[in-house]
Amino acid sequence: MVVASELQLSNGRYLLPAGDYVLYLLADGRDVSVTVTLEGLSGTRAVTPTDPVQYSVAMPAPDYDSSTAPGGFKNLYSAGATRRIGEVAFIFDAMWERHDAHVVTEFMSCHYDHKPQGPAPFAPGCPGAAPGGSRDVADSPRITPDAARNGALFYEGAVVAGGRGPFALGGSITSAASVTEVGFLGVWLTLER
Repeated sequence: MVVASELQLSNGRYLLPAGDYVLYLLADGRDVSVTVTLEGLSGTRAVTPTDPVQYSVAMPAPDYDSSTAPGGFKNLYSAGATRRIGEVAFIFDAMWERHDAHVVTEFMSCHYDHKPQGPAPFAPGCPGAAPGGSRDVADSPRITPDAARNGALFYEGAVVAGGRGPFALGGSITSAASVTEVGFLGVWLTLER
């Protein structure tokens, strides 16, 4: 498995260091085919998944979605979900937005090692910490989206030790834009075999 910290970005391309890798294919229950092209390598190789893995994917509805006047900074959106994971797991979440104007956006990702508390636990600051539980807040620098793409994306992943109960992923987007689309995706993948 490739962890984000192992990738190096050069001239708009990710460089993979030499080594042995375990590939995971997460499908939604349908037949699927994936083609991966590695620049500089010739030939082809067909592989088929050999072992089933336990995983969960969530695209929850927002638990907070504001609609203040255009042009003012606001907590536009926050969402998240809680799942149980194996003893060792890879977690990944992504948030995105599409907007009408070239403006500044801030993304915040919240990871909890418990079921978070409160009505909007994935709002800015990740206020859902439970007594005795911990949280990990990943705050992006303020991202100025690319006007040509008309949108922005923020993602984070980590290998974690579970087994203590549910693990929550979520986050928020704060933007001054007139936003036309916004969303959140969370993935929990158990790594032990």
